[in-house]
Amino acid sequence: TILNWPSISAPVTLPFMVEEIARIFTLGLANEGLPLWVVILVTLLLLAGTIAALRHRHGYVALLYFLVPPALMLLLSLDRPFWNPKFLLIALPGYCLLLGMGVHAQLAALPGWGKSPIVQWAGVMGVLALFAVATYPTLANEYHNPRYARDDYQGVVTTIMAQAGAN
Repeated sequence: TILNWPSISAPVTLPFMVEEIARIFTLGLANEGLPLWVVILVTLLLLAGTIAALRHRHGYVALLYFLVPPALMLLLSLDRPFWNPKFLLIALPGYCLLLGMGVHAQLAALPGWGKSPIVQWAGVMGVLALFAVATYPTLANEYHNPRYARDDYQGVVTTIMAQAGAN
């Protein structure tokens, strides 16, 4: 059955997928684009996380968890494109693990005073605060922009209840 499915999107390229994965995994579907400072921060953390993953005995799991689903989508889309971000949701935990490994690697690289639990905690809270600032426009779009509104299921239920009869 899968071999007979029609294309559901325009053809995708590797640069398009990288940009979309970075945008969607970092800030969500309801964002209008990545600010440059977010691109730089995420790139540095992903590079540090990838290096840490390659050095760690079980780090390959996070790396493969992040890279294999997009690679499969790209390969399968060569014949019949089917780009849909929901199909990449399985790769999101690997992305988050790599970001976390990147934060940990950066904190571990601090000099002696940086090994203090307070400094480590402050570093993690600082990164989380930066991501909170970056996600504010996305959340504002999600809750207040009609373009990103979900279907009105309450309206559907109201219509069904109004038209429902004895049978």
